[in-house]
Amino acid sequence: MSLARRLLPNQAHAISRRCAGRCFFLAPSEWTNQLVGYCLAVANERYHRVQIHALVAMSNHFEVVATDARDQEGQQSHLPRFFCYANSLIAKAMNHRLGRGENFWAPGSYRNTEIHGEAALLDRLVYALANPAAADLVETLADWPGLHYGPEAWGESFSFDRPEGAFFGGVGDALSSDPEVARRQRDEQRHEYAQDLKAALQADRDAGYTKEEARQRAARRRRERKREQSRERDRSRLPESATLRIVAPPTYASVQPQARALIEASLLAREAEHRARREREGKSVLGAEGVLAVDPLSSAGSTVPDYGLTPVVACKDRDTRKQVLKCLVGWRRRYQAVRKKWPKRRNEEFPLGTYQMAVAHGAKVMSEQKALDDGLIYTPTGPPA
Repeated sequence: MSLARRLLPNQAHAISRRCAGRCFFLAPSEWTNQLVGYCLAVANERYHRVQIHALVAMSNHFEVVATDARDQEGQQSHLPRFFCYANSLIAKAMNHRLGRGENFWAPGSYRNTEIHGEAALLDRLVYALANPAAADLVETLADWPGLHYGPEAWGESFSFDRPEGAFFGGVGDALSSDPEVARRQRDEQRHEYAQDLKAALQADRDAGYTKEEARQRAARRRRERKREQSRERDRSRLPESATLRIVAPPTYASVQPQARALIEASLLAREAEHRARREREGKSVLGAEGVLAVDPLSSAGSTVPDYGLTPVVACKDRDTRKQVLKCLVGWRRRYQAVRKKWPKRRNEEFPLGTYQMAVAHGAKVMSEQKALDDGLIYTPTGPPA
């Protein structure tokens, strides 16, 4: 049985999603930036309880810090649906743009890390915003040509128009919005059609049709093909524009100016650390022009995993982290125990934070108070002894 993802109410998460094969499918460009922003904005309007605090779209992945907000007990998380929807839109449009049809994202789902405590929240915000400098691409976040929002954008809304030529669904063989890719696709289609026409003419002659009859049948096929091509269009019903909201984390809601200053100072310090590291190693940054010149179909190298630990919890205080992990272990054990009994015992309650069983199968989920009493979730005061 695979480990279930725990999605607690009003929990902050650090989220990342990587492109397949570490390819630079999201390499910054005006069109790509607009597309990523538009897709996230459309998802944000549909699943509005996901509060985005920071966002950095790298060439082969993106980093987001968000809160899974819920204002009523019993509400289900919007986080999985938000990223499933946004990622699917990005994948459809970018695959069409690049003239490819394989998986756009790496196998599996998005990666999320629970954030516990203000120190951990600060660290994850700075980590996300320092990604371009950490990857030796640019000196500072301000130099990064890709889409990015940090604390300076808190409380603001950004409108994104639907990118021209973006294709989100419909007839599968519509041409790419990239002129070079579209030209190649047209050449391939002409060659394929010519081969099919030649084979069809020969088949008609072998079937006993005269040369003139075979030509008439070929002309009929051409007319039918043109009618089919005229029906090729994007049949999605997405809006012409959408608004993406960037908000402050609830922890910083009442102290936004101080929080902004703290995050910006920490980011400058982190970027200075990376600058010093590059000087020691004799390295330099690629620069914005180099980033913009990257081939989207190239990759960052080997896809062999490093087999290191994947953190599921971010917490800077050691004692608190131990308590959070203890609650998480208890949560997983309770989930697995109830899952083994289900569906024969449908009255059994899954622990708070269960998503798939509750949404897809209507399973019961315990209240927040019961989860606290059973020591399955952590609060600053800690679970009962």
